[in-house]
Amino acid sequence: MVSNPAWRDRREAKFEALHERLAAAVEGLVTGEDWIRAMTFAARFRSRSFTSTLLIYAQHAERYATGLITEPFPS
Repeated sequence: MVSNPAWRDRREAKFEALHERLAAAVEGLVTGEDWIRAMTFAARFRSRSFTSTLLIYAQHAERYATGLITEPFPS
């Protein structure tokens, strides 16, 4: 078990941020086309959970929004 309170607090904050990012990604899946894109992307990562692939998908969208990558959807 974790005995350092500061480390535990940082860990909890990290998990909370990931949870918020995942919730935002799910909220972004509004249309059927959005879901199809997400499922097509997730199908390429069969060894990973849908949650993990959704986080990867969300990271891609964030990178696109900041101009770090040129394609709006993961390839």
